[in-house]
Amino acid sequence: MKKISRLILFSLFPSILCFGNGQGKISSLKLQYNSPATAWENEALPLGNGFIGAMVFGGVSTDVIQINEHSLWSGGPGKNASYNGGHLRTPELVHQSLQNVRNSLQEKMTLFSKDRSAYINSSGNVVSSNYDAENATLKANINGLMGSKTDFGSYQSLCNLNIAYPESMVPEVVNIIGDCDNPNGSEKFPLLFDHSTTTKWFSDQGFKGFPCYIAWEYDMNLRTSAYSLTSGNDTPGRDPKSWNLYGSTNGSDYTLIDTRSNIIFSGRNQALQFELSQTVNYKYFKLEITSTATTNTPPQLSEITVDNANLLDFPAQTNYKRELNIDDAVAKVSYTQNAVDFTREYFISHPDNSLIIRLSSNTPGALSRTIWLTTPQTNSNIVASNDGTIIMTGQPADQRPSGLKFAQYLKVIANNGSVSVSGKKLVITGADEILIIASAATNYLQCMDATFNYFSTTDPLTKAQNAVSGAEQKTFDALFDDHINDYQSLYNRMTLNLESAANTNSKTTDQLLAGYKNNTNTAAENLFLEQLYYQYGRYLLISSSRPNGLPANLQGIWAEGLTPPWSADYHTNINIQMNYWLAESTNLSDCHLPVIDYINSLVPRGRITANHYFCKPDGSSVRGWVIHHENNIWGNTGPGNWYEGFYFPAAAGWMCQDIWEHYLFTQDVDFLQTNFQTMLDASLFWVDNLWRDSRDGTLVANPS
Repeated sequence: MKKISRLILFSLFPSILCFGNGQGKISSLKLQYNSPATAWENEALPLGNGFIGAMVFGGVSTDVIQINEHSLWSGGPGKNASYNGGHLRTPELVHQSLQNVRNSLQEKMTLFSKDRSAYINSSGNVVSSNYDAENATLKANINGLMGSKTDFGSYQSLCNLNIAYPESMVPEVVNIIGDCDNPNGSEKFPLLFDHSTTTKWFSDQGFKGFPCYIAWEYDMNLRTSAYSLTSGNDTPGRDPKSWNLYGSTNGSDYTLIDTRSNIIFSGRNQALQFELSQTVNYKYFKLEITSTATTNTPPQLSEITVDNANLLDFPAQTNYKRELNIDDAVAKVSYTQNAVDFTREYFISHPDNSLIIRLSSNTPGALSRTIWLTTPQTNSNIVASNDGTIIMTGQPADQRPSGLKFAQYLKVIANNGSVSVSGKKLVITGADEILIIASAATNYLQCMDATFNYFSTTDPLTKAQNAVSGAEQKTFDALFDDHINDYQSLYNRMTLNLESAANTNSKTTDQLLAGYKNNTNTAAENLFLEQLYYQYGRYLLISSSRPNGLPANLQGIWAEGLTPPWSADYHTNINIQMNYWLAESTNLSDCHLPVIDYINSLVPRGRITANHYFCKPDGSSVRGWVIHHENNIWGNTGPGNWYEGFYFPAAAGWMCQDIWEHYLFTQDVDFLQTNFQTMLDASLFWVDNLWRDSRDGTLVANPS
């Protein structure tokens, strides 16, 4: 199955392409909207510097900035010390299966050509036949060529940075208990409150019968008049059908505040809201599930959300604007509230490896906000301090103590305001301006040799703290200028000028997209959107692929939750190639280097895979290296485990095209010499692996 990458596949329109210093731009290219984002994938605005990624939602009462770190992965040797890159069985067994498959396919093709080849009948029509399905013996041998994905892992979200008005604060869940949590699996109670529909709680082996309950405590009372339950991602029979909701002020004496029966969730990850008969104010809540859609089936839910009634009294805002200027890689939110103009600016600096956010207004002392971190990572610790810092440390849930570790370090600087601590939150009161500087890191080390050591001895918290400490020595203007100069040194290497392109009616991006689809835009607006779309592809590559970092994965550098689609991995059967099709042809050679480093990092394990899974037609050893189509940051080079599509030994040869293309554009002979052996060995693998077809003597890939 082919998947469309988040990095954009674009076309060239009639245009003037200008390579060099970027002179000649005629208008600022912006994604712009008149409301906050509510959906992560198609509304939030992406920022990145190749190492840290962020998705900006731009809410008013509460703003959420979802954060990724490029090397935050589960699985691999941090999960299993014996991780071997996805290999199964012994080489001898795999070679026997391979030879059996080769001979079976040769016989199959020979007989087909002899008896069932297509021909043109007397009426001039083509008569053809289909190949027969694999028999049980051939299928068993094909299964013998599979690998393992048991410890493959997944790219994961780091955390959410939350910025809220104090009066709109939703209390934090500080304790969860119940009698139906899963004792062994990863889908546990905390995932009900991680603000992500990509995760869920599933009772599974923890289910002992109905009623079963989940009770949770907030760090302060929550005034509410409604709540929502979100169904899980699969198995409708697990959906709660009937339940009771209780509230308590002390955690012991509960009052029934709502009861529901015969509720049906019509879709997966569907949120249903339920109004209470009156507004209540409690610190403790308990959901008692009394039945599921299928009788006696263990329940599951993706999210439990208790609404904050204080938001009903939250002041309205006007003149709301949310934008991402891709000419300078800066996002901005602005609005007016109670006659005060508020502005937020966001960017991720590559020189300072930090997320920078500035909150300002036109009225002194108007900024009072609460700032805190939440995370889907269940093995984490968050501490807020009076010096204006928040520190988060932890590990993905499946990691051994010696495995992958992550850290987030955040510093808040309030101009003419006070900063205090409330639990794990920072409370800023009466500031003229608020500056937030945050950095993140892991102890991941890209391994380029056969030691397969993927962990640095450097503490990731030290790396993150050092980045923030350096950045906070600068003024905001200096941070901004350094970021702009660095970003535009890449972005301005090429401009695209579509003559007469202009957003003549100042339409928002969603209005332009709708007009393009419905043919209601002016010609100038369509050209503007095409120009924006083209440069947005370059923006995304710059933001997710920088030298000495990991390459852009299936979702660039951005991913929500702990289990993004296809693990947000590196699919080498077209997707990572698509990410980099634009690198050289749009003058972003520097951004091409991470994928070339990644190719070389796969070679040591790829040599092992070549000899584990392949042999020459005569049974002797092959030379070179090979990978398949599902790769991770842990050197996974073995085949996949999905029968319909697990076998792709062509991946290594195809990936070498990135090396050759970089040389063709740069004419860098030293680069070619450094990478020549990688290309040569990928070629030698095919010299040894090709099979001579007995029908006509040609050399073919068998199996292909």
